[in-house]
Amino acid sequence: GDAANKKFFVLTREFFTYWDTQEDMENGEPQKALIELSGIKEFKETADGFELVVEGQKRTLQLQVIEKTEQAIWVNHWRDQVAESLGDKFQATSTVADAEKAAAEVAAAEAEAGEAVDE
Repeated sequence: GDAANKKFFVLTREFFTYWDTQEDMENGEPQKALIELSGIKEFKETADGFELVVEGQKRTLQLQVIEKTEQAIWVNHWRDQVAESLGDKFQATSTVADAEKAAAEVAAAEAEAGEAVDE
């Protein structure tokens, strides 16, 4: 069975948090989980997302990106926040250049969709 649940994640300088939906976040609902970045011990990019080893948690947190193009962008944000402190415990295959290319693709796609998406 497919055990993956769709969530809305937010990464800041200090925390990695999630809500069930973007609407929940926008409506001021409390987040479902909050992980301090200082508690992250390992980061590893996978074929379809990334894995986090969090202090005090027995199992590795496995996250999948919904849009493949966004993976490099996510990894790049993680690189900015934790790569320095993790050293060789930060493992990523995508590069900053990949992230820049992906961001340009996303921006182009959004520009193309334009007002059609605006509800």
